[in-house]
Amino acid sequence: MTFPVSGFAEELPQPKIGETAPAFNLETLQGGNVALADLLDNFVVIHFATSW
Repeated sequence: MTFPVSGFAEELPQPKIGETAPAFNLETLQGGNVALADLLDNFVVIHFATSW
C-alpha cells in the first residue's frame, strides 16, 4: 500500500476503535520488510515521527 505525500488523510477512510487495521508492508531500517499480517495476535504500536 502506498500513499501520496500530501492530502492522503482525506482520501483514506478513518479507522475506528475495534476495527481491523488495513494490510500494509513497511521497510525496516535493516532493509527487510515486515507486513502487518506477520504480526497477527501481537500488540502493535506504530509511531510516526518526522523532523522538519
